[in-house]
Amino acid sequence: MKKGIICLAILAAVSIGYTQPGDLVWKFKTQEWVSSSPYIDNGRIYIGSCDGGIYCLDAKKGKQIWKFETSYLIYGSPLVVKDKLYFGSYNYSLYCLDTKTGQELWTFPTGYSIFSSPFFWNDKLYFGSRDGSVYCLDAEYGDKLWDFETGHEVFSSPFVWRGKVYIASFDKKVYCLDAEKGTPVWSFETGGEVYASPVLSMGKIYIGSKDKSMYCLDAEKGTLVWKKDIGAEIQSSACVKDGKIFFGTHSSNLYCLDAVSGETVWKYETGGMIFSSPTVWNNLVLFGSHDSNLYAVNIATGKLEWKFTAGAFVFSSPTIFDGKAVFGSGDGYLYCVEAGTPGGDVAYSSVSPMDVISSDIDISIPQGAGPDPSAVAIVIGNKNYPSDIPPVEFALNDAKTMKQYFMNTFGIAEQNILYRENADLSEFIDLFGTKDMIETSQVYKLAKSKSAGTVYVYFSGHGIPGLNDKKGYLAPVSIKKFNAEATGYALETLYANLTKLKAAGVKKVVLIIDACFSGDSAAGMLLDNVSPIVAKVQNELAASDIGTVFLATTGDSYAAWYREMEHGLFTYYLTKALGGAADANKDNTITVGELQEYLPKIVASESMHLMNFEQIPQISGDPAETVVKLK
Repeated sequence: MKKGIICLAILAAVSIGYTQPGDLVWKFKTQEWVSSSPYIDNGRIYIGSCDGGIYCLDAKKGKQIWKFETSYLIYGSPLVVKDKLYFGSYNYSLYCLDTKTGQELWTFPTGYSIFSSPFFWNDKLYFGSRDGSVYCLDAEYGDKLWDFETGHEVFSSPFVWRGKVYIASFDKKVYCLDAEKGTPVWSFETGGEVYASPVLSMGKIYIGSKDKSMYCLDAEKGTLVWKKDIGAEIQSSACVKDGKIFFGTHSSNLYCLDAVSGETVWKYETGGMIFSSPTVWNNLVLFGSHDSNLYAVNIATGKLEWKFTAGAFVFSSPTIFDGKAVFGSGDGYLYCVEAGTPGGDVAYSSVSPMDVISSDIDISIPQGAGPDPSAVAIVIGNKNYPSDIPPVEFALNDAKTMKQYFMNTFGIAEQNILYRENADLSEFIDLFGTKDMIETSQVYKLAKSKSAGTVYVYFSGHGIPGLNDKKGYLAPVSIKKFNAEATGYALETLYANLTKLKAAGVKKVVLIIDACFSGDSAAGMLLDNVSPIVAKVQNELAASDIGTVFLATTGDSYAAWYREMEHGLFTYYLTKALGGAADANKDNTITVGELQEYLPKIVASESMHLMNFEQIPQISGDPAETVVKLK
C-alpha cells in the first residue's frame, strides 16, 4: 500500500513538471564548441560559437531567433547596449549588430584575432586584441578614438571605473589607462603572462597570473596590497562578492579567498582544470570545469550543492536568468539548467561588464551604528522596458547600491531584503498587493514575520502618468505606456497599502522613489505626441499618512542621470547625504530635516549644471525624525 502511494506521488510530481536544481531545461546545438559566455537581455540570449556564428535565442525556450555568420571562431562574450550587440571575432574584427534583426551595422578591423570581450562606458567601447593593443571606439559608428599598445597579446577584457580603463596583457602587466585619452596612468608587472581580466571591489583590483599567484592592487595607485601564492596557474577571472574572491586554477581547484587578507577560506576540487570564471548567485558559486561538469558550490561552506554533466569541457561562464543557469560546452551545445528559486540576490560574475559599478558611493559605503533586526526592505530596479520606451540606464546600479546601503548603513539583514530587477506588474502585485488586499503580499508577510519596526521601500525606474485619470503610476517592465491605468502600479495603491502596514503594527515606513511622472525621462519622451501639461500628474505626494516619503522630482520635471557616476542623480546624492554629507551638526545622525535642507539644493544645482534644467526632489516627514545613525 505504501509503495503504491509513493509511486503515485512520484508520478504526480513528474506529471506536474517539478524540477530540481541541476535539471536540464533545454539545450541548443551549434556546430562547434562554445567557450563564449552568454549575454541575456530582454528575454533573449546572445552567444558566440567557435563555428563562427553569433546566435540570438529565445531565453525561455532555447529556440533560434536569428544567426549571424562570421568567418572564424568567436571566443569572447558579447555585449548588448540598448539595441546594439557588440562582439569580437578571431577574424580580426569587432562587430556591431542590430539586436532585433542580427543585421551588421559596422565592423572595426584590428591587427589580429580578438578574444577580449568589449566594455561600454560613456558612449565608447573598450576592448583588447591579440595584436597587443587596447582600443577605444565610438560605440555608435565604430570610429577609432584611440589605441594603446602593450608589449604582447591582449586576451584580457577591460572595465572602466571613474574614468580609467583597467586591462591586462601577456606582457605580464596590468594597465590603468585614461579612458578619454588612452594615456597610461600606471602599470603593475606580475611574474607571468596575464590571461585573466581584472575585477574591482571596494577600490581594489583582483587578478590572477600564470605565475601561480592572485594579486590585490590599489585601483587608484597601482600598488600591491597583497599577493597570494596558489601553486597553480590562474586563467580564470575572479568574481568578488561579500568580501570573498572566487576563481579557478589549472590544479582543478576553485578557491575562495578573503578579499581583505588574501587568506584561503576554502577550496573545492573538481576533476579537471578550471578556465571558467565563476558566477555568484544567492548562496551558490557556479562554474565550469574541464571535466565536463557545471558545479554549484555553497559559498559559505565550499560544499557541493549540485552539478550538471555536459558532453565535453565547460570553459563558458554561466549566466543566471529567471533561476536558471545558461552556459556553453565543448560539445557545441548551449545548456539551460535549473539553478534554484528565481529572484533573490543579483548574480555577480567577472564576465558581466555592464554590471561593474564605477562610482565613489560604491567604493566606500558607510557603516551604520549597528544592526536593526526589526527592519525590512524592498528594493526594485527597473531598467529594461518595451522597445517603445527608453531604458532607465542606471536603474540596476541604483538598486544594487541601495541594497548595500540598507545592509551596511541601515543594518538590515540580507534575508530581510526583497530584491527585484526588471519587475513586471505581477511582481509588483506580489510584493505590495492589490488595492483591496495587502494581507497576501510579500511585504506584509515579511513585516509580520519579523515583527518589523520599520519598512523601507526603494524603486528606481520609470514613473508614468495615467492619461485619463491624471494619476501617477510606477512602471513595471511590462507597462503599456498609453494604458498606465491598467498596466502600471498606482502610487495611490502603494500609498494606501503602506499606510495599512502601519495600521498592522509597523511603526515607521520610509518610501524612496527615483522616478518622475511627467511622461518625460532622461533618455527622451515616454509619451510621444502628448503634451507634458496633459500628462502632468495630480497629487503625486498624497502620502501624508505613510510617514517619510522621498520623491526624486517635483511637477513635470524629469529625473536626471549622473552619467559620470553611473547612477540616477537623486540616488547618488541621497546616498552621499546618508553617508554624512547632510549631517549639518556632525552628530552622526541624519534626520529628515537635514535631508530636506540638503537634497533639494544639491540636486537642483547639479541638475542645472549637468542637464541645464532644475530637478527638485520632494521630501515629506517629521523634520526631527532620525533616518539613519552612522558609526
